[in-house]
Amino acid sequence: MRNNPNITRLLDEANQECRLAFAASRPDCEAMRNRVRHHELVEPLPNCFTAANTWAQLSPTDRTMRLARTVQEKYPTRIFAGVTAAVILGFWVGWGALDGTIHCTVPSGRVPGARNSPIVYHARRGASILTVDGLRVTDHIHTLIDCALILPFCHALGVFDSALRLGVQPARILAECGRQRRDCSRVHRLLHHADPCSENGGESWVRATIIELGFARPQLQVELRDPQTGKCYRVDFLWVLPDGTLVVLEYDGLEKYTSERMKGGSSTAQRVVDERERDAALTRCGVVRIAHVFHRDVANRRRFIYVLSSLGVPTAIG
Repeated sequence: MRNNPNITRLLDEANQECRLAFAASRPDCEAMRNRVRHHELVEPLPNCFTAANTWAQLSPTDRTMRLARTVQEKYPTRIFAGVTAAVILGFWVGWGALDGTIHCTVPSGRVPGARNSPIVYHARRGASILTVDGLRVTDHIHTLIDCALILPFCHALGVFDSALRLGVQPARILAECGRQRRDCSRVHRLLHHADPCSENGGESWVRATIIELGFARPQLQVELRDPQTGKCYRVDFLWVLPDGTLVVLEYDGLEKYTSERMKGGSSTAQRVVDERERDAALTRCGVVRIAHVFHRDVANRRRFIYVLSSLGVPTAIG
């Protein structure tokens, strides 16, 4: 395809600013869309483009940030809310909740509606406005309330867990719920189950699934000491059964076996050996049953019910 210096410049400038490139004129737009047809570019927002290979390499979180910077550049008065604000504020948001939609807020009663637009608007009800990394967002409390009302429980719990880890006070969230005219029962449920001890969003998602399936809530990140070596091990999820039996569930993301950062240069075979040694140590700590699950095991709810039942995890009371 013929080189176009103007388009190359627009794309380079946008990439340096971690946003999408704007088509400043009709000829530019037509030329960029021609490149989209040839799979050189993608158009995540109307008239906004980036290289297809660059976009493919970005995580959903990074894509959300680029989309937000693009919207802010095009519409400086926009204020981000909900899931988008949560990403900007540094809360953990599962990739399954990031579908390319950008959430913004406007004063109550002035919510625009554009069919098939990737920008969704929510009425603003008393939120303070913060500036984070040059992006204007609703404050932490209103962002969390919006997320509770937008996201399903399995995605929202990770947002709330991370917010508590970052120091957001549940009392402030409850106080704001009391001032809202919206039904905040979903916020109350999330606060009841939220736990800052959850180390990452993946574990939050697993715990949310356990709760949704009606099983008893586990203890998180409990330390157990190996009586033989004196070494301490922290387990992802621990249940103490009514008879005192200890059972453990470990969530092993695929990254554990494929990421060089996590492997520290060790082979997959060595990781398996290390895991067996760890399980042996946990057995010496008094753990009777241990199950390891991957993302696919939890996503398949029928299989996950079988795993939890096999461990002997009791159903929740009440």
